[in-house]
Amino acid sequence: MRNAAVVASWELRRTIGRKGFLISTAALPVLLAITVLVFVIFGDRIGGAVAEASTSDSDNRYGLIDYAGVLAGRNLPPDFSRFADEATMRAALSRGDVDGYFVVDAGYMASGDVRFVADEFGTFGEREGDARRAIRSVLLEALLEAHVAPEIAPRIQQPVTLRAESEDGSPPPGFGAGMIFDSVVPYVAAILFMVVVFTSAGYLLEGVSEEKETRVIELVLSSVTPDQLLLGKVAGQALAGLTQLLAWVLPALALVPVLLAQFDDLGDLTFNLAVLPLALAYLLLGYLLFAAFYATVGSLTTSFKESQQLAAYLILPSIVPFMLSAFIQGDPDGMLAVALSWIPITAPIAGLMRVAAGSQDTLSLAISVGILAACVPLALWISTRVFRIGLLVYGRRLRLGDIVRAVRG
Repeated sequence: MRNAAVVASWELRRTIGRKGFLISTAALPVLLAITVLVFVIFGDRIGGAVAEASTSDSDNRYGLIDYAGVLAGRNLPPDFSRFADEATMRAALSRGDVDGYFVVDAGYMASGDVRFVADEFGTFGEREGDARRAIRSVLLEALLEAHVAPEIAPRIQQPVTLRAESEDGSPPPGFGAGMIFDSVVPYVAAILFMVVVFTSAGYLLEGVSEEKETRVIELVLSSVTPDQLLLGKVAGQALAGLTQLLAWVLPALALVPVLLAQFDDLGDLTFNLAVLPLALAYLLLGYLLFAAFYATVGSLTTSFKESQQLAAYLILPSIVPFMLSAFIQGDPDGMLAVALSWIPITAPIAGLMRVAAGSQDTLSLAISVGILAACVPLALWISTRVFRIGLLVYGRRLRLGDIVRAVRG
């Protein structure tokens, strides 16, 4: 075990000393800190700008010609002006007296046609939206007053006043930060699984492949056994992944509450602690499973480039739950979601996504973790068997028969 600890220490130091590892580890806390700083300093301005962008411009002035006579004899809102002809109205638009004008077609009652003319419509067409709402309000009010009984008109303008309540008559729970955390944490854990696990396992794959390709592994094996070497590499990369994870999670725990505090309508911050052990179990077991796979791939191939190509076939199946996230979110306890959480290679991501989608089937989630936990020792055992003979085979891939003989011992 001492030799394995030495290998683990060396792997940890080598990995955390990589520029790519340092940059990727520091990037997330720095970006999160900048985001929090921006919202703390400029939060009011950002909220005001969003509110202003989502609010119709009430200062627009409109011209109107009503060839259908729908608005004849009616008082128009202050922002509307009647014109005798379109030429006069066009001149007013050119002078800037109006921001646009409407022409209600003579056949409006049959066709509903209204033409809107303006010199510009805004970057995202917001002026057209404002104009549509303005003329709709004016025409709807006129039509209701002329053709609909007064007691019915309000229901046409607002057909539903919805009041939601639970079975016991209580109002539904509000949307709060606790709901965000309960649903988002498993998704975040799934993304962290992909980043941390694939990064750490990727470094393991790179180390095994390069050491085998340069034949440095022969010198290493003169001091440690293959089992100790593999155990040390897996443990070292696991520690590196844990270091990266802590470097992301600890600043997030300090900064995210500060960020959420800028949104008054989220309510009190609560967190379902039952989610955390499940997320950690999937992260740890998922890493060990993929570490075993990657170590096996590194032993089978003749170069790091070839190892990367073969490892891609492991990555693609594991992200299938993300591709089918709509189905998992729609039915987290359905057959598809349960099946994906029971297949070891898709279980970490699928299980976490089921929790995020509100799965109540604790039994199937427990079975998912159990299957994954049972497969990890088997995968590591097979990996050590293949690792023993694969490290000393050069110039060719291991054949299927070689793998079978290695597993049989």
